Amino acid sequence: MLRIILLLFVFVAVNTLITWWLMRKKTGTKFSGRSLGCLLGIGALTGILPVLFGLLVPDFHGMHPLLCGFLTGFLEYALVKEISKYFALRFAVRDTAEIVCRYDVVIAACLIAVGFTLTEGIITMFFLGANGLMMTILPYHILFAVVMGFFYSRSLAAGSAGDRILSLVIPIILHTVFELWHFALIEAAGGPRMGSMTTEQVMALPYLSLIQPLRVISGVSYAVFVVLTVIAFVLIGRWGKKGKLRERIDR
Repeated sequence: MLRIILLLFVFVAVNTLITWWLMRKKTGTKFSGRSLGCLLGIGALTGILPVLFGLLVPDFHGMHPLLCGFLTGFLEYALVKEISKYFALRFAVRDTAEIVCRYDVVIAACLIAVGFTLTEGIITMFFLGANGLMMTILPYHILFAVVMGFFYSRSLAAGSAGDRILSLVIPIILHTVFELWHFALIEAAGGPRMGSMTTEQVMALPYLSLIQPLRVISGVSYAVFVVLTVIAFVLIGRWGKKGKLRERIDR
């Protein structure tokens, strides 16, 4: 219980710090309290949708680990989450008059991602406890939000339908890759039975030989996404300092 409380404190503190940092990076007219609450709130509400959708998605256990990892990562996680955040961003851009340039769209997308992360982390904690909460400590949704905000803002500034498609497709691809190896490893290690099997049952797993390679690939993938997430934060900072993405958007 103490571990969960400490992790929850760190989780909330990290996302509070990210919100404060994003608000400082917002140049020009700062977001009002109402706008900030709207962006975080719509993100938080959007975070509930994947949970409801997950109840309708079939179970992919029993398939080849890579196929199970792909379908689980794509259908249960990447697709519904990124579509939810995409429409949340579209709504926010139309509803919030303080979003006036491309950089504002990126910041708004990140704030929506923070709200989404808070809901996702709390819900995951109730289902999986401390282990589930640890999975959400890395603010990887910021990475997807920066990509989504960049292309969606460019579509608003240039009127490009292609950029609008990319603003949804690229985050879905990135998110799928992020989840794929983790769920493939779980399936190779026994899926729902993982952690409760005897030594004999573990040795009899049909994909036992894939566990170690998948463990390595999963670790490397996670490290890569940590680096990409750091790069996303660096880009937000640089774009703000150098005055990039100042093109006005067309709602």
